[in-house]
Amino acid sequence: MAVACSMLSYPPRSYATKKVEGLTLRQILKQNPEQEDEILEKLISLELDVHAHKNRQLNRQKDKLVRMINGLGDTISESQRYELLQTLDGMPNHTKVCHGDFVPSNINIPEDGSTPVIVDWAHATQGNGAADCAITYLHLVLNGEKDFAEKYLRRYCERQGCTMAYVQSWMSIVAAAELERGRVHERDFLMGWIDVVDWV
Repeated sequence: MAVACSMLSYPPRSYATKKVEGLTLRQILKQNPEQEDEILEKLISLELDVHAHKNRQLNRQKDKLVRMINGLGDTISESQRYELLQTLDGMPNHTKVCHGDFVPSNINIPEDGSTPVIVDWAHATQGNGAADCAITYLHLVLNGEKDFAEKYLRRYCERQGCTMAYVQSWMSIVAAAELERGRVHERDFLMGWIDVVDWV
């Protein structure tokens, strides 16, 4: 299967466009559900590998999230905006490369067995890997993959050496960012996350 993609080279260096013959991790999982644990490990290994890199030319994650929260207008109350921005401001500052949409459908596995190709770097920033993990978790849930999302979150935290509460402390912030992207059909679901600012 030919997959057209816009991608950052991996490890990230420069933008390029090419075609990759192969399947996405999501397609492989759908065809081989018995390989779920193996596919999950591959997904997390690749994400942690991305987070091991730094690129100071990328936009700052916090700056992007501030813009998105402020872009919600009347969608949220002023008190909600204040709490979200205060929570975001208190989060640790990191400079890891963060993909911003690291889901199985954005990982292509070439037919020739060469290095996996990570696509769709439109939301890439430099920032906190835990926030990137929270985004991945939320996107999996929104895609109807709740059980896989729970296993992903638990295993990511085990391998990264952080607590689930630390990643969950980003959930209200990334939910607000998703709402700003115009996810109208998921509005009530995302608002439920935004209302839960303090997970700890």
